[in-house]
Amino acid sequence: WKLGLLLFGPSFRRRTIVTLDDLDDCSELFRLRLVRLMPREDDCGRSVLVYRRIITIDGDREEEESDEFLQLDELPSRGIGPDQYAKVGWYMFQAALERESCQNNGVVLLVDTRKTSEASGNYNDIQPYRQAHFNIVSCFPAKVRAIHFLFGPNQAWWRRLLGLIYHNIGKTLRGRFFVHTCAEAEIVAELGREFGLSKENIPVDLGGTVKGEYFDKWILDRRTTGL
Repeated sequence: WKLGLLLFGPSFRRRTIVTLDDLDDCSELFRLRLVRLMPREDDCGRSVLVYRRIITIDGDREEEESDEFLQLDELPSRGIGPDQYAKVGWYMFQAALERESCQNNGVVLLVDTRKTSEASGNYNDIQPYRQAHFNIVSCFPAKVRAIHFLFGPNQAWWRRLLGLIYHNIGKTLRGRFFVHTCAEAEIVAELGREFGLSKENIPVDLGGTVKGEYFDKWILDRRTTGL
């Protein structure tokens, strides 16, 4: 509650529920699909939230010209900071909790870090943005049943990245970490076979069937209805 008051101001004290109108400074993060709520629950009735990395630093040449990423040094001029990250995370958790199944069964997080370079993975200036996500995960009254970190087969340095994260979260969440370090098709098969996450729970960019247009329309529909 205190974090909500800090992020959304005095009006949060009266409402405790936020709408997209409260996140006007986060439109770019929604466009980039920083966090997405999947349209259906997994086989255990848990809602699925998918996180993707959108920050790149000098040296990530493949992504420098892509409009799917933002350069770290551009963020201040765009009005994007850790608070905006936290606001988006807050809103998506709140949306998940609108579902009775989420209230009863909890939520599963998929964290796509496959395109994270070793340099950006260890870059200290990115840490406040990661921490903003975990502040929300740690404080929201949703049962986080599992956090799946998805790495590529050539990202042998993933232990160092998780080491940074481990120091900033509680012991309970640490015990719910799962790491996947293989090719996309193998990750999707593993999630389905061992964790009850079918392709209908996974976005296209992770090898599933949920198209990006679904999320864009979901946001538009919620804004139209005042949610």
